[in-house]
Amino acid sequence: MKRIWFGVGLLVALLVLGILSSNFMERTHLTQAEDLNRAAELAASGNWPAAVDSYSAAKEAWDRKQFLVAALCKHEPIDQIEGLFAQLEVSAAARNSESFSSTCVYLARQLEALGKSHSLSLENLL
Repeated sequence: MKRIWFGVGLLVALLVLGILSSNFMERTHLTQAEDLNRAAELAASGNWPAAVDSYSAAKEAWDRKQFLVAALCKHEPIDQIEGLFAQLEVSAAARNSESFSSTCVYLARQLEALGKSHSLSLENLL
């Protein structure tokens, strides 16, 4: 009988860890996507210092949480997102607002998709 309770406790712990990691992934990537969308709008309006600040906030959040993100998902999307962040740095240095804005929007969509792909939803369970 004691073995059953150990198994039940282990399953509950795994369920709680799964829910926490799901919330972490969704919350992290949606916040970064909001920062990038804001950076795209600011760059399109010509406010480069604020656009670079908003982009930098998203990049710093990505760098801080990348270790956990890499542990929770496949590496192919991570590599693609890293490449898009590098492309943003080049566009920001060149002050190319069209390229910067479009890359910000595309990167934001990629981050939203990555966050939603790990969310706890019926769509992801099936």
